[in-house]
Amino acid sequence: MKPRCASWAAVALVLASCGAGEAPTAAAGPSLPPLMLSSRLAALEELGSTAPGVPDERTRSELSELVAAAYSSIASPDMQAEAGRWLLAHDEVFAGLEEGLRHPEAAVRASCAFQLGERGERAAVPTLLWRVRQEFDPAALAWIVAALDRLGNRASLPRLAELLRDEARCESALPATDAILLRADAWPEERSWEALATAVEALHVSWRSARRGTFEREAGDERLHARLAALLAGLDGFQLKPVDEARTAFTQLTTLPLDLLSLGVTAQERYLRVHTVEIARDLGSLAAPLGPELLALLGDPVTRLYAVEALGEVGHAEALPFLLVFLSGDDLELRVAAAMALGPLGQESAVEPLRAIVQAATENPDVRVRAAFSLEHLTRDGTGADLLRDLIAREAYHAPTLRELLARLEPGT
Repeated sequence: MKPRCASWAAVALVLASCGAGEAPTAAAGPSLPPLMLSSRLAALEELGSTAPGVPDERTRSELSELVAAAYSSIASPDMQAEAGRWLLAHDEVFAGLEEGLRHPEAAVRASCAFQLGERGERAAVPTLLWRVRQEFDPAALAWIVAALDRLGNRASLPRLAELLRDEARCESALPATDAILLRADAWPEERSWEALATAVEALHVSWRSARRGTFEREAGDERLHARLAALLAGLDGFQLKPVDEARTAFTQLTTLPLDLLSLGVTAQERYLRVHTVEIARDLGSLAAPLGPELLALLGDPVTRLYAVEALGEVGHAEALPFLLVFLSGDDLELRVAAAMALGPLGQESAVEPLRAIVQAATENPDVRVRAAFSLEHLTRDGTGADLLRDLIAREAYHAPTLRELLARLEPGT
């Protein structure tokens, strides 16, 4: 379906009349939504302050001792039972179990993950998702994945499938796998490592199809919502770890808090705004309701380039006339971004402009490669993919980039 707009030439004249740092405007024809940015950091910090916090040093020390006594393999059974009762009855048990995920002993980490899952505390999901990236012990990793599954998050099941296909580590992952498959009533008829891995992957596929975004806060998820707000607030700075933690969490949630992401996208704070737009881009169609706000950011010199990328990935069709103007403009970075965005945007009107670029051997190679990707994305006629493969064969462009683009064109990706 074509978006409602005037001719591309009219839009081109409108944008060409704007300075490089000015917002595109139009006296007639399509125009951008108004750019309305407000300070959002204080609101996110206030909401984040209600998230589960870090206890004082004395309480942390007490919890650390209880966790070690309850779950360490060197503790006696009587000590484990007694310490376990004290720990689970502690007012700060949640903080103690989360801290235990970083314990030096893998058995302790596995037990803490199991307990977080059993207690149904979904505020632990961001921490568990982060720990999936850090964990090296196969049994502990499997139980972290199982805890996430227990909390309704199956984003990490592919990691479990990897363990099940690894002869050296599959046995360690079996107990947690049993728990996941039995809970889902998805036990395969054939008991083999490949059958178990396939069953786990099937659960992941089903979970992905059920993910959604919402502007409404889920009942019972207030603590999770507050923790996510705190993660977003941490984006406004120069530190890389908070950015990595926030992106890890938001891109793997089962239910996306679009209300929080909307605050980030429309924030005056530039780092908060830029990183939230990147998260929206990574979420793809799940962030589609943020399309109008992302479109307005084409009028923002700071986030314009990021917004172009995000608009393609979320599939906001109303961006088409503006992306076509950028594609034929003078700004090379915007041309590259627009060429890459037009394929995922999914609008057939972009086919001929993209084909013209692909057929122009003298075109800038960065633009031409992305145009080939988008052309193939839209037509599936082999033209774009053939060019990418030819460039690999001739070693005429960065091969890892070309292979990554071809991988994105594979069915099901």
